[in-house]
Amino acid sequence: MAAADTSAKRIAQTNMEWTEQHDNFLSQEILVLESFKAKKGSIARGQIWDKIANNLNSLQHPQFRVTKRSVRVRYTLLSDKFRAKM
Repeated sequence: MAAADTSAKRIAQTNMEWTEQHDNFLSQEILVLESFKAKKGSIARGQIWDKIANNLNSLQHPQFRVTKRSVRVRYTLLSDKFRAKM
């Protein structure tokens, strides 16, 4: 059983390469779940980010392997790039 646990963790920790299609699906999920209505740093907002990650991981195409932290980090990167363009 321990061997199965470590292999599952290894699969979950592999890096995913983000594409424009991945970014579009991420943006859609953020808009649908309205993550910014909850206060920053609150439990509710953390639950929303977790729900976004779970929804993305359930998609068959494109394939996602994300956590709520990786989703938040990717959103921050995209928003910073957008602000720099403006």
